[in-house]
Amino acid sequence: MDFEKPKIVYPVIAVHNKFTFDVDGHYTNDKTFFIPTDNLYLLAILNSSVAFLFFRAELSALRGGFFEYRAQTLVHTPIRRITFTTPPDERTRLLEKPKTSTPTV
Repeated sequence: MDFEKPKIVYPVIAVHNKFTFDVDGHYTNDKTFFIPTDNLYLLAILNSSVAFLFFRAELSALRGGFFEYRAQTLVHTPIRRITFTTPPDERTRLLEKPKTSTPTV
């Protein structure tokens, strides 16, 4: 089942991009959608301010500054496919680096 696989989850109604990554296989209700993928590049793009500019123009606006993040609209988001030149093990190391580094004051 797709619910039990890694996925990007997001609420149907939100003020701004709230895409999150689920690797624990949580089930969702009818107030959320999910994209069955483990693509962290896609997650970063969907949460970017550039994507929000596109969403503001394309998504249905609701009262109170909320937007309706419907799958029918999101499928038209222009996302460039890229070819990674950094080897997968190096990408993994670079992704883990911010999690283990100590912030400087």
